[in-house]
Amino acid sequence: MNHLEIEFKTMLTKEEHDRLLQLFVDISPISQTNHYIDSDQQSIRHAHMAFRVRTFNHREAELTLKIPQEVGALELNQNLTPEETENILQNNEFPTGEILETLLQSPSRDSSKLDLVKPHSCLLYTSDAADDMQCVD
Repeated sequence: MNHLEIEFKTMLTKEEHDRLLQLFVDISPISQTNHYIDSDQQSIRHAHMAFRVRTFNHREAELTLKIPQEVGALELNQNLTPEETENILQNNEFPTGEILETLLQSPSRDSSKLDLVKPHSCLLYTSDAADDMQCVD
């Protein structure tokens, strides 16, 4: 699924967070892990794009490429099988599809080989007693 993403982020006080949290007491938290991927030369970052694999509750996963637009970012998403997820995270082997084609056609690419480094993982979780994000090398 592809869409134009326009985000608004804001800081909350602890009191505001606690008040909002009460609106979601009947919803089970979802654990998601974001694995951000780039080349040794940080070519994706220098192109102002973001490239990641996101896993949900260690069951489902999606590959995402965010491309800046005049307003917002075009977000390209591709659902992944468990095998595709493993191939990306362990072997840097990416499945065919619109995201791979877009990366290979990027003006900064000078070959068809995707020379990306091992992903950097960030665990994002919801918990009453924990920080919002924890990054793990």
